[in-house]
Amino acid sequence: MKKILRKYLLNLSLIFIGIVFGLLLAELTLRIVAPHDLYYVREPNTNAQIDVHLHDLFPGLDSTIQHSTNSDGYRSRHLFEKSRYNILALGGSTTECIGLSDKDNWTYLLEELINTADDLPPVTIGNVGRSGLNLAHHSVQVEKLSQQMENIDMVIMLVGINDFMRAIHLNENYLPYDPDPMLLRRSFIRFPRKEASAWYQKTELWMHLRVIKRNYLHQKNSEDDDVRAKILETRKKQKEAVLSEHLPNLELALKDYSDKIDEIIKISQKQSIELVLITQPVLWKEAMSPQEIDYTSLSELIIQNAGYVPGALKDGMEQFNEVLRQKGQEDRVHMIDLEAVLPSDTTVFFDHCHFNKTGTIQVAKIMHQGLSMILKNQLN
Repeated sequence: MKKILRKYLLNLSLIFIGIVFGLLLAELTLRIVAPHDLYYVREPNTNAQIDVHLHDLFPGLDSTIQHSTNSDGYRSRHLFEKSRYNILALGGSTTECIGLSDKDNWTYLLEELINTADDLPPVTIGNVGRSGLNLAHHSVQVEKLSQQMENIDMVIMLVGINDFMRAIHLNENYLPYDPDPMLLRRSFIRFPRKEASAWYQKTELWMHLRVIKRNYLHQKNSEDDDVRAKILETRKKQKEAVLSEHLPNLELALKDYSDKIDEIIKISQKQSIELVLITQPVLWKEAMSPQEIDYTSLSELIIQNAGYVPGALKDGMEQFNEVLRQKGQEDRVHMIDLEAVLPSDTTVFFDHCHFNKTGTIQVAKIMHQGLSMILKNQLN
């Protein structure tokens, strides 16, 4: 009996040693072949064709879009190189341009306009906009990416909508941006394993398992057949909701917003990077057609059958834009007031704030006028 037990324990020990050896070998291989030692806002080297099929519910969209990133994880026809003037575009989904293909993105169109129409050095505009991110994420991104990408000359930021939406959603329970232990994970799809907290999270095995899990969940969510039904249900709730003309007190959120911009300005100055702030246009306005109300229906703004009238939401967004305008009056930062000149209609927007195909053309033209002037002043 003892002999059998010893043999069993020996076999068990050999299996355990084999597993440990295999894990160590896999860890070593991953550290050499595919290490997590850089920051990526978006997954690098992607090229996906995505079927959307919502073009009949929203104006100016295609049924299929092409979405790609280069080896550095940003969307552009070019790489950041010393021979080019390199601009990093930060923001949420209005910078990302959700629902649109690469060639219809306003940063793609803007890059093309500058490089074909201006007497300027070749320009690269690397778009790392990602849906849902706010100024707290952008502050971390500017800090980390400006150190990682040595050739960044300028950062442009179309911001405000997610900060405003966050303030509305939290309402009286508003919390400052910091501290947030998950901030780094939310700011970057990938980050160096040394930035992880627990010891096991610092392993390459753990980091790669995170990538597999994220890709699986992304694929699962993209196959959700209920998207159309959810949109139609939200539009129904919008019609039934009791709408208030009064927003929550935004004073704390606006101060937080202003302080975070100051933080980003300081980081940019420290890295000798020009910073351009861009105001956020929206479709919300006082008088809206029934169709426009449908397009701007948001489940996040309907809580317990209560919401806000479009005019109030427009005014709230304007308060955040006004913070950017005030910063633009200072010598240390540039500002392009996109909101002031972009039409607020469905030739521009397919929902409350996202640009459609004709909208990004208009955005690129306006941005071209403002950015070309800034670039010529900087380079001449």
